[in-house]
Amino acid sequence: MKITSYARSFIGRRLINQDSITETIIDSERDIYFFAIADGMGGLDCGEIASQIAIEECKDYLKEYFSSHLTSFDLKYALTNAIKAADKEIMNIARKKTEIKSMGTTLTCILIAGNEYIIGNIGDSRAYYYNSQSMFQITQDHSAIEDYRRKRGYYPEDATIKYIGHLVTKCLGFGIYKPDIFPLEKASYSLKESIGFLLCSDGLIIDKRETDPTQLYNYVIGINDLKASVESLNRYAIQRGSNDNISVILVEIGKVKRRNISLS
Repeated sequence: MKITSYARSFIGRRLINQDSITETIIDSERDIYFFAIADGMGGLDCGEIASQIAIEECKDYLKEYFSSHLTSFDLKYALTNAIKAADKEIMNIARKKTEIKSMGTTLTCILIAGNEYIIGNIGDSRAYYYNSQSMFQITQDHSAIEDYRRKRGYYPEDATIKYIGHLVTKCLGFGIYKPDIFPLEKASYSLKESIGFLLCSDGLIIDKRETDPTQLYNYVIGINDLKASVESLNRYAIQRGSNDNISVILVEIGKVKRRNISLS
């Protein structure tokens, strides 16, 4: 299957970009790909360091794993252990430098191998699935806002959002949190033609209570070019007040049919 992608990380209104992204071909002959976004957190440049470590450690682990598993492999095992390796390395670096001891990062990623794929997530970056008809969110935010909703059955008001909107409840860098690996109940999803994935850091999501991805979908399915879609999504977030770094990756399998949509 033909896989196309475009990824970009925008600094937005911040002074430094603490997001890191990757579009990595692990093995071209076996069609193994790794796409990921990490949104770092911590003072000064700590978040930038943590997100870079997460991306590079995952890539290194996956390359080593698949080079030693040529005929059979376990996608969930590989990705889970890649994320564990990233978590461990962030902690190791933090222990050596006391000024960055509190750094951490989110990580949202997709691992594709032949006709299978899985999604990994820890934190509040997101992964969406889409086709020519619709889009839905695969991942579940590990955030204070989502914890509030799960406990009370509704989202908090604006006054509460002001204080908890930036808080994540899981991240890499502390050695105590496990990622979600989707699908939860089986080994992998089957990869199909004419589907796509949107990965993004939370800088793209202006209202963290928003569960309807229609507007994001319109900017993907209404523009017949992945690069232009990513650039338009960034402008959409900036115009609506995003004050964070904004990272977006679009991945498509085959050709997803576009539609004429009025973008606002």
